[in-house]
Amino acid sequence: MSLLEIAQLITSIATLILAFTLLLQLRTNHKDSELELTYRSLEFGFKRFSSIYNNKDFRKIFVKRFEKRNKLSDEEYAALDSYWFEYLANINTDYRLGRANRELEYYNLTIGHLLDCELACEWYLDKGRLLFDASVGRKKDRNNKVMISICEKQYKKVTGKEIKK
Repeated sequence: MSLLEIAQLITSIATLILAFTLLLQLRTNHKDSELELTYRSLEFGFKRFSSIYNNKDFRKIFVKRFEKRNKLSDEEYAALDSYWFEYLANINTDYRLGRANRELEYYNLTIGHLLDCELACEWYLDKGRLLFDASVGRKKDRNNKVMISICEKQYKKVTGKEIKK
């Protein structure tokens, strides 16, 4: 074996070691990204829930969500509208990004918490579904079908009615 062949062999081995090291680093970075996404999503959710128990004024509004729309002022309804929109946008983004491995039980649970009363279901029909039209991503249509299906099942569970297409 000549000196040139030995040098080429050593260079090839070094290249393979470097490629393997980079692959391991990418894998570690991917896991770190998944953890970061999960923690940020949880932090966002806890912040949203804390707006209920830390804010006495919003807590009173949040409890009124079980009333009919005409029992809420426009200001109270606007607060619920913002809360529900933020919540649905967060859940939809989580699903799109693959949080919780897209386990349907997690999304059934979170949508069940969001659409837990008739007023929230009315909001979903009026405004919430529009969020799916504004969604982005390569698999937008497939992701939206899943999320819409979950929302429609919860809507039926709460209202006893099917959503007309």
